[in-house]
Amino acid sequence: MKDAIPTNQEVAAILGIDEASVEKFRQETHRLQDGAWLVQFAYWMPQELRQGLTGSFTLTITLPPDPHDRRERE
Repeated sequence: MKDAIPTNQEVAAILGIDEASVEKFRQETHRLQDGAWLVQFAYWMPQELRQGLTGSFTLTITLPPDPHDRRERE
């Protein structure tokens, strides 16, 4: 995944649902301070499609660490 807003295709692959469902129910995407992406979905999203979401209908996508970053990781 790149350092840009995750596409519907990328989000669908992470959740294991089809891209059309992501497009239909995805509402907002925010960048968090740690560089992760917070993707929010509609509360009317069918239960069978939201298995990978938190109770607040969100998905957090973290980027893999940069292999060239020499800072210590927690």
